Amino acid sequence: MENWKDIPGYEGLYQVSNLGKIRSLDRLVNNQQNGIAQRLIKGRVLKSYSGGAGYLYVTISINQIKKKYLVHRLVMLSFIGDKNLTVNHINEVKTDNRLINLEYCTQKDNCNKGTRNIKLSDLQKRINSENLRKRNNRGYYI
Repeated sequence: MENWKDIPGYEGLYQVSNLGKIRSLDRLVNNQQNGIAQRLIKGRVLKSYSGGAGYLYVTISINQIKKKYLVHRLVMLSFIGDKNLTVNHINEVKTDNRLINLEYCTQKDNCNKGTRNIKLSDLQKRINSENLRKRNNRGYYI
């Protein structure tokens, strides 16, 4: 079941769901032509986009000031609170921003988790095993 919570600092304007979606809420804004009349802007689910590192971003604004936020950070901030720690994707899929797939951890723990280190250790093993092989006087491995 999808649950929605207000994003801290954007209460009444934007919400985030436990499934990693961000939405704007219905709101009244002043008409730009005369500044007196107001019009209703319907809320909608915002489109997220991929950044250079593969994480999903969303742009939200308040008082015509736009800011980019990482979706997984907004999910953790709204549901768990800010702990000044790194957010880890448990299944290592950077676009899977469901609350059940996210956890707070230290930067060191985040670096030590996952397949990245397994791949690096396998590479290191291959390099070490190649160095252990002997070469003949022409430089060929024996």
